Amino acid sequence: MLVQRLEARTLGDPLTPVLLDHLRRVCRRQRMPVPLPWRHLMCRGCHGALRPGYEARIRIRQRQRITTCLSCGRVHRFGPWSKPGPQED
Repeated sequence: MLVQRLEARTLGDPLTPVLLDHLRRVCRRQRMPVPLPWRHLMCRGCHGALRPGYEARIRIRQRQRITTCLSCGRVHRFGPWSKPGPQED
């Protein structure tokens, strides 16, 4: 039910940070992970909402998405984890 309420709102809605905090607390209490689509929209440092352009800066580098929280400065990296090494012929 909480996830449906979050999906109905946009990240610019003032109630969204409250719902994200509630989702984080419920998941922690039930010992379950935060759903993947919402995990990318929450900062693990300050637990704030990551709105691109407002609270977050997003850069793409070598097929990896780098999201920087502008509130606390924490860097989140999503994408391919292994860096390509020198190729042998």
